[in-house]
Amino acid sequence: MATKLHAALRIAAIAACLAAGMQSADAAVQDYQIMRLLSYHSDCGVPTLARLPKAAPWRYHAICSNTAAYPSGVDVECADKDDERSCRVLTQPQHFNLNAMAPQLSK
Repeated sequence: MATKLHAALRIAAIAACLAAGMQSADAAVQDYQIMRLLSYHSDCGVPTLARLPKAAPWRYHAICSNTAAYPSGVDVECADKDDERSCRVLTQPQHFNLNAMAPQLSK
């Protein structure tokens, strides 16, 4: 009888610990979600990602492997820190006109 009571108390204690842990879990947007957003919506190719500290809406800055389109990297803003669907890519890709760089030949 005592063994069954101890087992029931242990199970109840484990369940209480798990429930407390799940309530305090942080549901914030994760880095992999930002990297996935950038892979779907840009040509960045993200080797490095950093969350900018003390930004009111959550902001991230990624250094891109595609420096032709994103020479200064990409900024991402998340209006809701708990919902990845609120994240938007802020930086537009750069487009270069190679014809403007060609030497002009006089006639």
